[in-house]
Amino acid sequence: LILIVAILATSGWLVLSRGAEYRSKRMDIYAKYSLFHRLLDKNKEGEIEGEFQIKQSLISLACGKLFGTGADRGTGKLYFLPEAKTDYIYAIIGEEFGFLGALLVLLLYFTLFIRSFISSNRNKDLFLRFAGYGLALNIFLNALVNIGVSISALPSTGVTLPFISYGGTSLLVNSFSIGLLLNISSKRAAL
Repeated sequence: LILIVAILATSGWLVLSRGAEYRSKRMDIYAKYSLFHRLLDKNKEGEIEGEFQIKQSLISLACGKLFGTGADRGTGKLYFLPEAKTDYIYAIIGEEFGFLGALLVLLLYFTLFIRSFISSNRNKDLFLRFAGYGLALNIFLNALVNIGVSISALPSTGVTLPFISYGGTSLLVNSFSIGLLLNISSKRAAL
């Protein structure tokens, strides 16, 4: 089973990295700035077109240090970091509120996920239980993907940070998800 998963993951990586040119560049940028490659000290040399955004995200996160520069005092969003309101909002949070603020945001998403999961788990209706699991997991995974992109643990995807990133559709869908989760949690009392 492990061998099959490894073969599928490798073939998926090859298809994604050798497909369209923009995907190939995105995977090259990920390989250069990846958190895991940096831990293994396997940095690539040379400039890759399109790496400016992830480089500025990492700089913004590093500028925040432990306590941050202060609310609305970050410079990354003003001059350097493109898409600071959408894809890389977590880097701005890390710059302005520091490591502790960024950790607080992550803990809030984790708390929302755990509370939604527990609330859904108490429901006796199997459909509502699994619907609650899916809604909670959707919000949490969107948050993890956005945070992973901002810290260069994942390749850039364009997924917004729920309830924080600029994007009307994302806010609407996540608000509906929270409304459904609240409805699912209230149904358990009636059963």
